[in-house]
Amino acid sequence: PDRASSALRHEGSPSTPKLAMRAQSRKRTDVLWLIAALSSALFACVFWHLDVIEPTKPAHKEEIGVYQLANGVNEPNHLSLIPSRYLFPNGSMPIHQAHTLGLPHRGVWIHLVDKDGKILVLKRTSALKTCPGKWGCVGEHQKEGEDPKTLVDRALLEELGTNFRDKVKRHTNITSNPVWYFRQYNDGRRDRQLTWMWLVQLKDAASRV
Repeated sequence: PDRASSALRHEGSPSTPKLAMRAQSRKRTDVLWLIAALSSALFACVFWHLDVIEPTKPAHKEEIGVYQLANGVNEPNHLSLIPSRYLFPNGSMPIHQAHTLGLPHRGVWIHLVDKDGKILVLKRTSALKTCPGKWGCVGEHQKEGEDPKTLVDRALLEELGTNFRDKVKRHTNITSNPVWYFRQYNDGRRDRQLTWMWLVQLKDAASRV
């Protein structure tokens, strides 16, 4: 019996760390999904009922990639996860034109978290046509041919400066597929965006960023 018990303990011991690692992995995944779900709910609540205010500055001329839904694919539900293969490239055009025509495009919502666990948000300038003066996470539209990682780096460069890599501990995509975001604005524009959800952890506290 002693030998049998010893053998069982010996054979069973390697599985214990594996089970612990699996549990930690599931817990970490659940936390990331919770952040994504809460952020999506925040955007749904904050953005859905806003009035559009005319900008005091000229419309943004930056061009973004536009897409079309694959044949046989119906309009996805708001905030649903859909495979990126459902969209096919269809050229590029200025952001305001894509919204005016209601053409699908891609973008990213970046959730910045400092070392103390605080989530950083930005206040949008009152000169913007879309959601002026409102609070939200860092967001950026995807240019034609740009991959998600390059898109995130470009957004961080614009918001954190040229040394942003020194400020970032790690960043990762937190959804298996992008989120379909849809909104009908009061002036007739339609925002149909396939949105990557990204988590960026900073090395320092927010006050030092």
